[in-house]
Amino acid sequence: MKHFINEEGFFIGSFDSNQRPFNSIEVAIAPTQKEKQYIKLMFDFETETYYEGATPEEIAECQNSKVPQTLTPIQFWLSLYEKKGLTKDYILEQVNQMTEPPKVRLTIKLTDAKQYDRWDEDLNTFVTDFGITQNDLNEIFTNGINY
Repeated sequence: MKHFINEEGFFIGSFDSNQRPFNSIEVAIAPTQKEKQYIKLMFDFETETYYEGATPEEIAECQNSKVPQTLTPIQFWLSLYEKKGLTKDYILEQVNQMTEPPKVRLTIKLTDAKQYDRWDEDLNTFVTDFGITQNDLNEIFTNGINY
């Protein structure tokens, strides 16, 4: 098995063929399974190791693209409870203590919605009151598809 990178150092792949991919450079080392999960798998000629070539912004964008965009109410509430231990009754009780206008708007959205949108502005704003970060919300949506 031969392993190839392009001229910029991006890993192209491993091949059994005697033919070399166009504009590629053969390297002696194959990336590990963990390294193959990198977004931009790069090769360092000095250390002869692979590394993540993506910026933190590119990594975050890629991770966000894997987050489901919507959940049903049952998926959302079960996942929220599993992640943060917060129940629907507790959240609605806290929302009921808010002042207008967000109180009515949130109550309607949280009780009558047929689905919850990951990027809903109201949802993203109010969850911070409960110590839920954007990463937590990503996990809630990602894990919620299992319910």
